[in-house]
Amino acid sequence: MVAPEEKGNSRILQYAESFKHKRAAMTVRERRNQNIFFVTIAIGVAVILFSCIGIVKGIEQVQQLQEQKTEVQAKEQKLDNQIEELDRNVKLLRDPKYIEKVARERYLLSQDGEIIFIFPDDSTPNEVEDTIPKTSESSSSMKVRSSMSVPRRSMIKTSRALP
Repeated sequence: MVAPEEKGNSRILQYAESFKHKRAAMTVRERRNQNIFFVTIAIGVAVILFSCIGIVKGIEQVQQLQEQKTEVQAKEQKLDNQIEELDRNVKLLRDPKYIEKVARERYLLSQDGEIIFIFPDDSTPNEVEDTIPKTSESSSSMKVRSSMSVPRRSMIKTSRALP
């Protein structure tokens, strides 16, 4: 009796031999048709591979464009906010009361008959004295004024103009 492995190998050998005989028995026309079939299959596979590569590149390009779109939208939103802020500033600058307020606060301008007093911050006298460097008595009053941070302004209207 033949071992199962030898039986399997013998079948493979028989198939290979029959394939060789079939291939040898094929006519030139049949071989050409078979070759054309394999070339067509190879070209089809190549076309599919190149199409897949093109699709992948297209997907990457779409993702890059979407990222650029989100960046541009963020910039657009930022610019819209700046435009709104500038529009508010334009409206404020057209208001005479706002212009007067800015002139009084920033440039210490006053109307006729007004006196502007500048007060120190809400710090206690001890805090102000601690910030004063110990020097001669004559220059201490000037040092107090220069060592204060932001002055508090107060305006008092008087009924008569000063001479």
